[in-house]
Amino acid sequence: MNSASIVLSVQKPSGHFTTCESIKGTYAKCSNLFSQMSTEYIDHGDLIYRVDLVDEKENIISRKMLRNVIEGDLFSFA
Repeated sequence: MNSASIVLSVQKPSGHFTTCESIKGTYAKCSNLFSQMSTEYIDHGDLIYRVDLVDEKENIISRKMLRNVIEGDLFSFA
């Protein structure tokens, strides 16, 4: 695998997830960033987010479900 992406999605009231943001890079960089991401949440808010590590063929390698995070804060360290 040469490249990968980290994809942030939010769950809509209908139950479907919509992509909010994504970053692309080498597999090593994306895998490292993904492993550092926490599943902890902030005590306010009711949104459900999901973060996927996706390979260059758009296969999901790994997934983390996040709750109660503020949109825009997840990729601030990337």
